[in-house]
Amino acid sequence: MHNSHFVPSGFRNHLYVLIPVCAVLVAFCWMVTDGDFNLFDPESFGQFYDGQAESLLAGHWEVPLKSIAPEEYFYDGKAYGYFGFVPALPRMALDYFFPNMAGAWSRTSLTLGCAATLICGYSLLLRARRWLGVFGPFARRERIAYSLFLLLVGLGSTTIYLGSRAFIYHEAIIWAVALALAFFDQLLAYLMDGRRIRLTAMCVLAFFCFFCRVTTGCGPLFSLLLICLNNIACHMAAPDVGSESRAGVLNPAQAVRSADPTGISTALLEVFRRLATWPKPPPLFHAAIAGICILTVTVTFVAINHAKFGTFFDASPMRYYAMMTAEPGREARSGGKWLRLGNIPTVLLAYTSIDAIVFQRSFPWINLQWELHKLPGSHMDGAGGYSSIVTAMPLFVVLAFAGGWVLSRNYRAIEGSSEPTSHKPPSLSIVLLGLCAGLMPVLAFCAVDNRYLHEFVPLLVVLSAFGIRGVLAIKRRGFRVTISCLLIVLGLFQLYANCSFSLSYQRDAVWGVPAKPRAEFRQWQRTIDRSLRNLFHHPG
Repeated sequence: MHNSHFVPSGFRNHLYVLIPVCAVLVAFCWMVTDGDFNLFDPESFGQFYDGQAESLLAGHWEVPLKSIAPEEYFYDGKAYGYFGFVPALPRMALDYFFPNMAGAWSRTSLTLGCAATLICGYSLLLRARRWLGVFGPFARRERIAYSLFLLLVGLGSTTIYLGSRAFIYHEAIIWAVALALAFFDQLLAYLMDGRRIRLTAMCVLAFFCFFCRVTTGCGPLFSLLLICLNNIACHMAAPDVGSESRAGVLNPAQAVRSADPTGISTALLEVFRRLATWPKPPPLFHAAIAGICILTVTVTFVAINHAKFGTFFDASPMRYYAMMTAEPGREARSGGKWLRLGNIPTVLLAYTSIDAIVFQRSFPWINLQWELHKLPGSHMDGAGGYSSIVTAMPLFVVLAFAGGWVLSRNYRAIEGSSEPTSHKPPSLSIVLLGLCAGLMPVLAFCAVDNRYLHEFVPLLVVLSAFGIRGVLAIKRRGFRVTISCLLIVLGLFQLYANCSFSLSYQRDAVWGVPAKPRAEFRQWQRTIDRSLRNLFHHPG
């Protein structure tokens, strides 16, 4: 097995990350608190998880209407929420020991979610370093690159946008994505060392991620399914000559070939076997662990849905959604379904388009796009303000493509190498397929919104971690400096764009903006615009 103890030893080697992490958290706290740094001020739509915690302690799923309105689902005269229950779990203890603080945890929770995202981002950088065979102490340019990367993960991505308001929508997404990043970090480690403790951690993280936000949790859950199938295929393909001669029966691989003369089953076994390259496959009970986790998630999901709405696999029946019943036209626009394959072209275009940004004359001069171009065959409910991965996270897109190129070269080296399997780096197929699977629900959804763009962060961050290694590995100094300068320009735009989107959304665009922050923002606009006019159009 590959040794996963890849981190340069000594706590001091990692102290440098405290600078970008602290900078991000200070800026995030300023954003999430409207600039007053009061992390315990209740948010206008941030009490659902407290209501859910109260109901779970009472042994039921219905919640007080005041904690979920206007997003309530009415079934059998009771109000329910469609949000996962995981963020409510810590509130069960917090509200019990600090009852006066009930309903005031959302800002703190979002800040902790930002910190968890940064930690997972840094761990993925270290994991990519080891995956590509880089050892030893950090070079100076590595520390700079990693610090700038973490700065952008926190302030130059949709992470800071989620901090613009401590809504329960944002809390669910930021924690689901942080848990997904932690899952894929552990998956990379598991593919290197095959240790059971890694797989156990993956199962726990997949469970919590799924029940934090179902759409995000599909990626980790699909990855576990692939791990299970790969493990089974590896053991079925392994020769067992001793048992055959001793018992006079066919081994599993031979039995499959004998039972399926068409060869389809054999081909599938080979596909699943090649998903990961093991010097020696992990024990077969690893497949059982992954399978039990998948079964547990499925049974829990069905049980919750049935307890809430009498359904099995429909976690949010549109016919019970109060906002839909109040506006029948919305249900007609969406065709009565939240998810539809016909929506994928429209949503994919929106989240990858260079037009997903609006330029304006007043500070901060760029803003979210509010007009959605609908393609034929889609049934879209509507669009909130949105941007795209190209306009909001262009540096991550470039680094992700660079990471894909690095990994493709690495994969070709694996396939063409004559070295024994024990000396080859593992394949990343399961990771990439899991990351892509996590995007499918949001692409099929009947609406677009900038907060949903955060679902792309796991894919972009994981691949960017490998892309950074590709940039750092450029040997020609002049070429490396040129590429780095271009990337810095993209990074500065990415930083400014996300902070601008967040500020405009928080203080002007969204509902429920307090009068003081809105007036403050308008004053900033007038002051900055006037200063620039005087600077460039001075009468003298």
